[in-house]
Amino acid sequence: MGVYLCQVVSMVYSMEVNTASIGDLPGLGEVTPYEHEKDFDQMVDIFVKNFKMTPEEACTNFESLEKSEDRMIAHLVIRKDGKIVARALALRSEDDPTHAHTGTWYVTEEDQRKRLLVKIINICKEAGVRTLVTPLFDDQLSQKDRLIPFYKSLGFAHICTVSSYEKSL
Repeated sequence: MGVYLCQVVSMVYSMEVNTASIGDLPGLGEVTPYEHEKDFDQMVDIFVKNFKMTPEEACTNFESLEKSEDRMIAHLVIRKDGKIVARALALRSEDDPTHAHTGTWYVTEEDQRKRLLVKIINICKEAGVRTLVTPLFDDQLSQKDRLIPFYKSLGFAHICTVSSYEKSL
């Protein structure tokens, strides 16, 4: 008889964008669109250093995002002295254009996450998105005690937890 191991791999939060009541937030002007020609090399370096990607994987990731214009709702960065210090994106669901999800977050200061997310929510409203989903995965799971209250404060609700099960024989 084997032993089962269970590991939480993702916690998913969702919000109805039209019901979000988020006021103006200081610093939103610092959140600007990702510019592929200008930002590509910096983002590849960030993903290699912070997300354990090879340079080839990071290049492929950003090239494929650049080609997904029909699904891309927002790809945003925050710069300080010309250097990218934060990044986030939202993509439309392939199955339903009124649903979107966030991708991998990169922040160097936690207040950047709120500015990026508020900007994404506002852009989603303008783009006709009804539901925005954001998963907590990888390093975000270790920060869940801080991130869950943050997402809930903006109107997100927990919709599921994804677990991985393995059996040792």
